[in-house]
Amino acid sequence: MGIFIQLLQETGKAILSGNEAISRGAIEANVKIATSYPGAPCTEILASLAGTAKKTGIYAEWSVNEVVALETAAGASLANKRSLCAMKNLGANTVMDFLNVLAYTGVNAGLVLVVADDPEPISTQHAVDSRMHALMAKIPCLEPTNGNEAREMTKYAFELSEKFSVPVQIRITQKIAQSSFVVELGEIKKNSENAFFKKEPERFVCIPKNVKVLHKKHNEKILEIENEFENFLYNKIELKESEIGIIGSGFAFNYVSEALERLGVKASTLKITSTNPIPQKQIQEILRNSKKVLVIEELEPILELRVREIASRMHFEGEVFGTTTKHIPRESELSVEIVEKAIARTLDFNYKENELENIPNRIPSLCAGCSHIGFYGALKKSMEELEKEFVVIGDRGCYNLAAHPPIGALDTCMCMGASIPMASGFAKAGYQGNIVAVIGDSTFLHSGIQGLMNSVVNNSNIIVCILDNSVTAMTGGQPHPGTGKNALEEKTHKVDLLDLVKATGVQFLLEVNPYDLRASEQALKEAAKFSGTSVVVFKAPCALEAKSDFGRRFEIIGETGKELACPAIKGKGVNQHIDPDMCIGCGICAQIASPGTIRERK
Repeated sequence: MGIFIQLLQETGKAILSGNEAISRGAIEANVKIATSYPGAPCTEILASLAGTAKKTGIYAEWSVNEVVALETAAGASLANKRSLCAMKNLGANTVMDFLNVLAYTGVNAGLVLVVADDPEPISTQHAVDSRMHALMAKIPCLEPTNGNEAREMTKYAFELSEKFSVPVQIRITQKIAQSSFVVELGEIKKNSENAFFKKEPERFVCIPKNVKVLHKKHNEKILEIENEFENFLYNKIELKESEIGIIGSGFAFNYVSEALERLGVKASTLKITSTNPIPQKQIQEILRNSKKVLVIEELEPILELRVREIASRMHFEGEVFGTTTKHIPRESELSVEIVEKAIARTLDFNYKENELENIPNRIPSLCAGCSHIGFYGALKKSMEELEKEFVVIGDRGCYNLAAHPPIGALDTCMCMGASIPMASGFAKAGYQGNIVAVIGDSTFLHSGIQGLMNSVVNNSNIIVCILDNSVTAMTGGQPHPGTGKNALEEKTHKVDLLDLVKATGVQFLLEVNPYDLRASEQALKEAAKFSGTSVVVFKAPCALEAKSDFGRRFEIIGETGKELACPAIKGKGVNQHIDPDMCIGCGICAQIASPGTIRERK
């Protein structure tokens, strides 16, 4: 409860993460509707708002997916309530159809879309730069550099949204989202205007004759916002007597001053926090004052290309460096060392890189006693006993940690909801082995149900395994429509997963406990014999969420003959042993190991 108390302080200072600072800014701006689908690195935004909702009167919702989240927020905005929608970059890819239309129609009350990028990436299957979404939709994009700016710019984003009747995107990255900052707290606005909607079908009914008019108006609007950003409070320029000028956007700018100090170099600098539209006049000032300009940004050369365009129009005689010249890498997060090296290269300095400490890699693993370990053990054994080639097509969730050794079970893992359609593709291509799609309950409800319907109606011969631990486990245990509670921890209607699967027309459906390996193996073998789409639901609570303890403990008494996947089992070969503090007594290891090598402790 500590962080929620800080978020509701009237004034003063608080130590907040970037995510929490955005939440505080939204509270100060009198946001009324907040929606999201959980995804690192921005899960805490909605979690923070949900935790304070009963005191602030905010409606907070974990939506079934990102598209529904944005559509819900948009509906609230049109009904005159300020709304915020948060998602990671993956979700932003899915909302573009709706966002492009919403940009044309505009909004009523302020609507802020927070998109969190994962440049490394740390917990994401790709590192797409979400600034491109703002460019495509032609909406304003803001990039705070610290926690104070995250709070202040969130408030400003609502005002900007209402001034120009347009959704506003705030782009953050993993570093700012999850770093801690001392944040100045502002006044919390308190007003409660009634919801209302003025009917304007020529604006909100997006048929071609209306869209032609809206498109032109939207293009005019973005030019007006460009003029607004020429004096944007959070952009900062410092001109110095130096041949080099440095332009940085968002959090990446934080590395500049330290890198310059290390090198003992003076430079003109421009911090840009308005990514779209950019402040052209300030960029022109830097170009006029410099012979060399280095553009620092994470991932794509979005800012650099605009700087080059402005430099060309000005007939700039110097040089522009950045991602396209490989001074700044196009992959992974930036650091002071990377920026220091880039500045040195730009100035043709001799630069010796510091040797970094060699930190040993940690292989990600499933939790001790996780029921997924039992499922994968049963899957491997059953498929091998069928003596037929097989392929395992994974999906997004904690169960994809089985891609790592010693389980090494997955053959593919792409994006949310792709497992079942990909499996269907294997079947239609004529693959002769057993085709297994693995998907979690939250992901299935997010975007898996469509793939299952498609596979059933097209009679794809595949085995669909739904790993139902009744929670969104990978991102910290958030609820979903199948958990029976909402973001406010209120009891609500629970979607019955088995009934939902039956409604697709599936003819083979079993539910089994994955802690029972024999029953799981038998279910998988039966599913493999069925001609068409078969579904097996492996249902057991998340070991962390349920804090499961089976009331027993196990010990290794002989060579197990296998490298077991549970993190409670330490060592290898004759040195294998079970850590009693980590073991929850599920007994999966005793079922997987060679008979008689693991027993229950007396």
